[in-house]
Amino acid sequence: MYIMKKILILVFDIPRENAYLRVKTWRKLKELGAELKYGSHWVLFYTKENLIRLEKICEEIRKFGGKAEVIKGEKIG
Repeated sequence: MYIMKKILILVFDIPRENAYLRVKTWRKLKELGAELKYGSHWVLFYTKENLIRLEKICEEIRKFGGKAEVIKGEKIG
């Protein structure tokens, strides 16, 4: 029997020259309890609050020239 858990995945690309934003983003994600998977995918359990927080992070990344999106999915296992 499989257990499915709703998750949020944040995928982003921040220009290399913006190291400050990159570090700031990593710190915010760690504070939220997000887990880094496969180099550029951050995973967090789904809640409305976490969705709002990740959308704010996306907005900030885009504001400074990066690309970001949040994907809602289910973890099986």
